[in-house]
Order: sequence, then C-alpha cells, then structure tokens
Amino acid sequence: MYSKQRCVACYYRKLTNDRQDKLPKHPCACGCGEMIPEKTIRGKPMRFKPSHMNKRELAGNWKGGIRKAGKGYLRIYSPDHPLKCCRNDVLKHRLVYEEHYNCILLPYTEIDHIDGDVNNNHISNLQPFFKGQHSSKHWKLRKGK
Repeated sequence: MYSKQRCVACYYRKLTNDRQDKLPKHPCACGCGEMIPEKTIRGKPMRFKPSHMNKRELAGNWKGGIRKAGKGYLRIYSPDHPLKCCRNDVLKHRLVYEEHYNCILLPYTEIDHIDGDVNNNHISNLQPFFKGQHSSKHWKLRKGK
C-alpha cells in the first residue's frame, strides 16, 4: 500500500520554515524591505536573505565596479550606458574617451591605444577607429615586422 509520506528533504524544509516563522524578524540589509529572521536556525545572526547577499556594494569582494577583462583591459560597472554588455559594464578606455569628448561611441567604433599599453588610458593615448581600419592597422604592423 502506498503512503503519502514526504521525502526527508521536504520534511526538513517544512520543519525549518515552521521554526523560522516563530523567530523575531527584521528587514533585509540589501534594502529590499523583506522581513527575515534575526538569526538562522543554528543561532547565527542573519543580515541578508540567502539570495540577496551578493548585491554589488554589499558584497565582500566588491571593488568599486572595476573588474579585469581579457588581455589586461579593465571593465567598469555602468548599468545606464547604452552599449553595456550582459554584466552591465563597459571597457574603461571607451568610457574615458566618451567622457572627455562628451559623446557616445557607435557600436562599430573601436578605441586604439596608440602606444600599445592597454593600461595607459590617458586621453592623448586613445584614438578612435572603425573596426575594419583598426584591424588593418594592426595587421600591417604585424606584417611589417
């Protein structure tokens, strides 16, 4: 005969949810306004709801929105930029160029570092190119060597 018993995981989940409903609550520290228990079931203090703890500035590894991209380039968190990537960031040298000239570069425009140092994002070292011109410039330089 088949009995309607819960699996162990479901039973434990219901048990923990019942216990957490009885604990005193306070708002989540991420700013969402959701009420969460003051302590976990094991007695540790809770600041965030488990899925809310890694929110940008509140995350322990937040570095001001700057992260490394491939080949030494830097990306900066910029969620309002029209040409942001899926992680809401844009290459730093593009932002420096756009900020200096107060413009938004078109998607098919690339910024070249004149001296070849990708960490030198000074405005005098940045030069705009269309994609085809940029790749042909580097191809000619390689061919010349």
